[in-house]
Amino acid sequence: MVRLSSGPNEDHEFHTMGPEGFELFAQALHGAQEGVFSTNTYGKAGYKQYGADHIAFRRRGSDLEVEVGQSKAYREFEKEGIGKAVDAFMRHWEDH
Repeated sequence: MVRLSSGPNEDHEFHTMGPEGFELFAQALHGAQEGVFSTNTYGKAGYKQYGADHIAFRRRGSDLEVEVGQSKAYREFEKEGIGKAVDAFMRHWEDH
């Protein structure tokens, strides 16, 4: 069971879910957003995904949009790490 914080000065322990569990958790959160009607896992564990862990499909009016989600089951993730993850994803945009 993941321990949740009891106040603003404590951390949640989502990182203890492990990579696959946390990816499924992040995918479920994405899928719960308004307008999202479907999510799919992208690739599988160990597969080079270049930053795409899951894909979500959203309806906005008559438009359909594709969104990509990435998750990291780390206790800490530095600001620079976000930039590196985005850069890796964008370098391989055409490969997705």
